[in-house]
Amino acid sequence: VAAVAVVFVELMHRLKKLLEQRVPWLPVRMALGGATVVVLWKLAGTDDYLGLGVPGILRAFQDPALPVPAFAWKLAFTVVTLAAGFLGGEVTPLFFIGAALGNVLARLLGLPLDLGAAVGMAALFAAAANTPLALSIMAVELLGANVLPHVAIVATVAYLLTGHRGIYPSQRIARMKHGGPLLEKIVALRELAREDRAPPPGPEGRGGG
Repeated sequence: VAAVAVVFVELMHRLKKLLEQRVPWLPVRMALGGATVVVLWKLAGTDDYLGLGVPGILRAFQDPALPVPAFAWKLAFTVVTLAAGFLGGEVTPLFFIGAALGNVLARLLGLPLDLGAAVGMAALFAAAANTPLALSIMAVELLGANVLPHVAIVATVAYLLTGHRGIYPSQRIARMKHGGPLLEKIVALRELAREDRAPPPGPEGRGGG
């Protein structure tokens, strides 16, 4: 789950940045994105990955024949759409991706489909949006208290494994994910990502010269 969340977040941000650099004019960028979605639709050979994907979410909870790559297809459609500048939201598509992934993992592990889909749906969004507590509560509201320990564990582990990245780069944090003291100031995720990419200081940065 954490790996898929990282792929989604990194692909979306990097593709968006690349398109903005190569195609500065938004209408052309959106036209290219729309054309790419049409190509993906033809390659997939189905309408299942267009739109929000609510029918796909419901199917993931009960269909043992759900195509294994369904989550990857929806991820590709969503990343291209958002990176091109369309504003349709990422919440429901992420639920689709998570539920479909959970369906596949449940079949591999011999778990109930509805449990796998529920945990996958909540945990993927929790990891991508850095909201494990909120998604654990949401899962209980939607599916009952029996799902709580499973969702809480998977969502928390996935949240920790994704590192300091997320679908909302303006999200602000006061403490690093893995503990430690409070930061000197509240920072946005994009600032942490910028610091992570910065080159290490040379000898002059350590007081030498």
